Amino acid sequence: MSAPLRGGRRQRPTRVLLLNTADRGGGAERISCDLLDGLSRRGLEARLVVGDKQGDDPRVLPVWEHPHVPLLNLWHRTPLHRVLDRAARGRDRRRGLEDFRFPHTRHLETILGSPPDVVLCRNLHGGWFDLRALARLSQRVPVILLLADCWPFTGHCVYPLGCERWEHGCPTCPHLDRPAAIEVDGAARNWKRKRDVYRKSRLHVASPSEWLLARARRSMLAPAIRSERVIPHGTDLSVFRPGDRARARRALGIADETFVMTFVANGGDANPFKDVATLRHALERLPEGPRPAELRIVGGGGPDERWGAVRVRRLPYRTDRAALAEDHRASDVLVHPVVEEAFGNVVVEALACGTPVVASAAGGVAEIVRHGEHGLLVPPGDAPALAAALAELRDRPLLARQLGKRGAQHAREHQDQERVIERYREWIERLARGEHG
Repeated sequence: MSAPLRGGRRQRPTRVLLLNTADRGGGAERISCDLLDGLSRRGLEARLVVGDKQGDDPRVLPVWEHPHVPLLNLWHRTPLHRVLDRAARGRDRRRGLEDFRFPHTRHLETILGSPPDVVLCRNLHGGWFDLRALARLSQRVPVILLLADCWPFTGHCVYPLGCERWEHGCPTCPHLDRPAAIEVDGAARNWKRKRDVYRKSRLHVASPSEWLLARARRSMLAPAIRSERVIPHGTDLSVFRPGDRARARRALGIADETFVMTFVANGGDANPFKDVATLRHALERLPEGPRPAELRIVGGGGPDERWGAVRVRRLPYRTDRAALAEDHRASDVLVHPVVEEAFGNVVVEALACGTPVVASAAGGVAEIVRHGEHGLLVPPGDAPALAAALAELRDRPLLARQLGKRGAQHAREHQDQERVIERYREWIERLARGEHG
């Protein structure tokens, strides 16, 4: 696809700059790289700028190695800069201020040599981006902010987990330890800094769920929004698809008679955004059935143990998506307890593999799983309800197979990654032509 004519010159491919914390890691990194690949396949000139480059893709550019600000690069490597920078960050930390001291991000519009046609911002927290740069950048080129969580409009936390103080300035934060944690209460100052940035910004906002977008509309981000779209994340249906359950179990060393529940999270059961306490309480009260039960915790590793009558196995994070798909195909159910979550990529992946889901009816997860159609939803934090839902699928295998079959069909119809990328491509082309988003 091509950008519009500029001053009578020949058309060229539309230039897109994606921004994210890293190119490898969890769901945010996979989404960014999938967009990079998908937009490139569609003829756009796409590049991904990251704070932490771990791979070797030449289309991925580390923000610290901006080729067009040599003096800044040189200064950044000097011992004096390191001393002064460490002192300044220490002062900010002792005041509870979020770290915005990343001067390279003020020059993103020139990292390709000339300004991009559109910028897509994915994850801007995580210690790599100066949010204050967003105002100037969005005044010069169209910027799409792909919301991943609530951090853009809170005083520091990624998910407020029931706290509503973000709607009116985050006064006296009661939860400083929630990620992204701060040492002292600077939440109100952080909130005001973000508000001041958005007052000068022009943003096009994409959200994976109505739940998250509704929060953004109620937040200090709202005055900056020029257009908005709900675009649920998709998944690669060539990888995540139904398959041979028996073969998957043989490959993973799982006995055919075992009732297998799978829980997937970056960091395993140490992930702070998953409700592992409720899961443990549910499994400790899960009534024994005719089949031995096993919980496979994928994403963190660690020792095996028992929660009640359930054997718990901890497995490392899957960098290979085909291996994760085999985990889903070998499972009887994906169990996904959360307090708040904007979407739930692993839920979509499980459904695409034909695995039914038992999940908390919280956040954007409740928009993916249709209760009784391709999974079961339970109230957040309700261990008895979670135990009952798992027992129902264990004791009614025909129901579980029906839910899984309908879930795979739903994923084919609504969660195809290629359709999602095409929606972004169309939006990008409209903005590049100067049309309203």
